[in-house]
Amino acid sequence: MITTKRGKQGKSKISYEGTYSTQTITNSIDVLNGSEFATYLNTLETSQGGAPIYSQAQIDAFGEGTNWLDEVTRVGTIQNHQLTFSGGNENSQYALTGNYHENDGIVKNTDFQRYGIRLNLDNKALNDLVNISSSWAINRTESNNAPTDRGGPGGIIITALGLDPTVPVRNEDGTYALASYDGRFSINPLQELEYATDQDITTRILGNTGFTFNILEGLKAKTSLGADILNVNRTSFFPSVNTRLGRDNAGSLLWPIEVLPTS
Repeated sequence: MITTKRGKQGKSKISYEGTYSTQTITNSIDVLNGSEFATYLNTLETSQGGAPIYSQAQIDAFGEGTNWLDEVTRVGTIQNHQLTFSGGNENSQYALTGNYHENDGIVKNTDFQRYGIRLNLDNKALNDLVNISSSWAINRTESNNAPTDRGGPGGIIITALGLDPTVPVRNEDGTYALASYDGRFSINPLQELEYATDQDITTRILGNTGFTFNILEGLKAKTSLGADILNVNRTSFFPSVNTRLGRDNAGSLLWPIEVLPTS
């Protein structure tokens, strides 16, 4: 049952509500910079009886290096907008509402949008013998996702925290450079975010119409009709050339469509 704003008898009204805000990482995890990481590798190697990997000149040249967490994140934004038209007379009242929500995520190339329209109608018919009350809504959501919750090199956040900071984001020719993760995997999380596709689109129609029959004084009969129709479409694609998951699986494509019938 949808129980949002309903129309009232009187002049037609138009109202608007909106918000805009930003979101960012407040407590970023402190990791080694390029020079510190190179020094650590030298210390590790010499402690095991080996020779230093980098000279002091190379260590100095690395400087801050690449902060991979900074590279894959940004200042995200959230905005909400709602526009409502309402009014009516003694026999009919209406409220029509349109809303839009947009969330550009903190992780780059991730976002979420929701569009919706809602109509509430109340009518009296046959000299008040029948009261008709309807509430219907159509909503659509679209999201572009990134694997932020996976462990190891499959997750964007954990990958960014564990990558070699001495490697630049891009090579001199402009192509993405592959940095080492845990000395076992080569990956560039920015490349993963740009070339991987993981999108969800959901459309839902939800509503009901109720009829109240005023048969006699103190005697009423009620009935209603309703529907809940859901369509879900997810597309996931990881190219074999530009993503680690695609390279490991010679390309990966997932394109299921699920449609739930009227209930």
